[in-house]
Amino acid sequence: MNIKIILGALLTLFVLVTTTNVSALPAFARKNNIKCSSCHTTYPTLTPLGRQFKEAGYRFTGSDVGDATLSDYLQFDKNFPMSLALVSRPYNNSKLGTREIRAIHEGELYAGGEIYKNVSGFLEIEAEGEDGFGLVVTSASITYNQSRVLNIQTGYGPTLMADPYDTYADMRRLTASHYEIMNQTFGGADNADKMRHARQQVSVYGRPLNNLFYYAGVGGLTEDKVGSDSSIYFARLAFDITQNMMVGGMLLKGSCKLSDCTSATQSRDFSRLAIDGQFEIGHFRLTGVYMQAKDDSNTGIQATNNGYYIQAIYHLMENGRPTLVPLLRLETYEKNNGQDKYSLATANITYYFTENVKGFIEYQDTYDAPTGVARDNITTLQAEIVF
Repeated sequence: MNIKIILGALLTLFVLVTTTNVSALPAFARKNNIKCSSCHTTYPTLTPLGRQFKEAGYRFTGSDVGDATLSDYLQFDKNFPMSLALVSRPYNNSKLGTREIRAIHEGELYAGGEIYKNVSGFLEIEAEGEDGFGLVVTSASITYNQSRVLNIQTGYGPTLMADPYDTYADMRRLTASHYEIMNQTFGGADNADKMRHARQQVSVYGRPLNNLFYYAGVGGLTEDKVGSDSSIYFARLAFDITQNMMVGGMLLKGSCKLSDCTSATQSRDFSRLAIDGQFEIGHFRLTGVYMQAKDDSNTGIQATNNGYYIQAIYHLMENGRPTLVPLLRLETYEKNNGQDKYSLATANITYYFTENVKGFIEYQDTYDAPTGVARDNITTLQAEIVF
């Protein structure tokens, strides 16, 4: 690892970010005239208010701030709620791979909010360098927000895309590296793809009690754009012990039909069972998930692979907003019916120049791997700006 290169890149990031005029807050903050930190503990993780805002269809219930009603059947936002995120990754060095300079790593366009009365929508379009900067819809949804108890959503996006908690939300992680339990195919029966990737889905969610969140739905396999014969169903419960302490669980079961199952010689069933927790005390936040993945193989034998992560974050605050945020994550996952085990540690320190502009340095080390498998470590510098 070349320390001079890292220090030079950090200095470059600091100069670029601090000399850029990014005074406007992202779309929802602009529309409702509130701070980003009202809904985000540290962008993009959510506060209790942020979770309520997401559940209600990206709006504050009972508020018409920023709305323009043109007729009984036509209603728009006065300020169209759209944001752009740019990610720069000027240094990314893998011990087993290559050293990369992704001056612009990716761009993301977000649009969402109330469409008409109780109908809301959300759209995320991404262009990433490793995909040739081609535009890809990574998440899209239309939701009928009948009440806090019942919301009906149709969407294309990650499993549990309507979940307001951060435990399974890979898109709201604070690191360059993904949560491994969401990034693995395990036994491969879910279309040989990753749980963090998008799938077609129809779901209901809500809160029958103030401290109880439920979420249930049906859908297709990951990365199946049309949701053909193969299907899944899922359920999720989360219980708030206090406003800042949650315990919950999730079950996903599915079947990958021979007709459209990637690399299959027969139909295969699979399941993902997990428990999770999210605890915030003062400026300290602890999150974690334990997951058991079961997949039928092409020979009819069921493989079981387990994985977990536990992550600790501390927020240093100034004038009610985050400034310096150190993070440590430990995680383990299995392959080959539990015979191959991998363990990783990720350390990250992020500095928030403003609430919507940040830069970080991250180091990830695979400190345990099966015999004969080389252990990797990755160092990353990254900056993000959200308009």
